[in-house]
Amino acid sequence: MNDLFWRCALVPAVMIGVTLCHVHDFWCEDRSSWGAGCGFGMFATVDFHGTRFFRCHVIHDGQRYPATFEGSLVSEALGVRIAPNPSRLTELVEQLGKHNWRLITYRAQRVSDNCAARRAADAPVVRSVAVCSVEQWLERHPQAEIVDARTLAIESVELELWGLRMNVPSGRIEAFPKARVVWPAAPLTARREL
Repeated sequence: MNDLFWRCALVPAVMIGVTLCHVHDFWCEDRSSWGAGCGFGMFATVDFHGTRFFRCHVIHDGQRYPATFEGSLVSEALGVRIAPNPSRLTELVEQLGKHNWRLITYRAQRVSDNCAARRAADAPVVRSVAVCSVEQWLERHPQAEIVDARTLAIESVELELWGLRMNVPSGRIEAFPKARVVWPAAPLTARREL
């Protein structure tokens, strides 16, 4: 009887332990409330790692450019979106600061025939700053025609993590900044929004 009691009590005890760990991570570490085993959907809100996103800017010659990062940093970024704490954000922005950034000038549609060539010649030229190779960038933008691609010597990187929340009085979902980190580090740049 005693052995049966302990075997039956084991599953609820483990579930209570997991629940307490997830309560701690959710409230203290701002951990995502949904997937990746993050609390079985407990504390479900619209702010979870799937709706969190980054806004990245690089400073080059005193100008601020919106930028994207892809490639090897995607898995790092997912970890930061799941459990965003200041040290992980700082690590990610330091890695971004050490990479080669490229200013890619392109037209949105690739030229395929004479009629399209005239339309493409009139298409506006767009600039994008990315921390990936030109080949990786073309994989994500297969219809783009690259006009120019050059490496930038950046002065700093600004990385912001944004989330979504429900504005109950208006009944709308709105984006809000959760954290902002700058590389090279400036005093007190990593903060957690409440």
